[in-house]
Amino acid sequence: MQQHADFTRRRLIGLTNAHVSCTDSRQVTHELCHQWLYMIQEAWRLAREGAEQLVLPSGTADRTPSEVLGAAHVAAALVRLHRIDPAGADLQHAADHIRYLVHYGRGCLSLLDGIGDLTDAGRALAQRLAPAFGVALWWLTDSTPCDQQQENP
Repeated sequence: MQQHADFTRRRLIGLTNAHVSCTDSRQVTHELCHQWLYMIQEAWRLAREGAEQLVLPSGTADRTPSEVLGAAHVAAALVRLHRIDPAGADLQHAADHIRYLVHYGRGCLSLLDGIGDLTDAGRALAQRLAPAFGVALWWLTDSTPCDQQQENP
């Protein structure tokens, strides 16, 4: 079974040798995240039409809220990949990359905070991504965060 999976992975990324590096695994994961999100968007709209254009934390401009969700999705998947399969990577490099990805993912989700352009499906997706970055997205729920709640008179 593992041999078949390794062959499929090598074939997917066009490698002919028996070694698939950590970088290759990250690239495959990155591209599969994009394809997965495109499939989700065939079934559910993630943001309303005419939504505000945003600038990703990387500086890439003119991105829709759906594309920002896509960037957060890639970051979340890569964080999980690093945490479950650091093989072949320098542990310090992996830890540094995880910190970068968490910061980037939080930045993506904070861009979406309060813009009002996400659909229910988009908010649900953001809510599912948030734990990868260690954040709770109170703005995606109907409730107000505890520190902003007012007591009833």
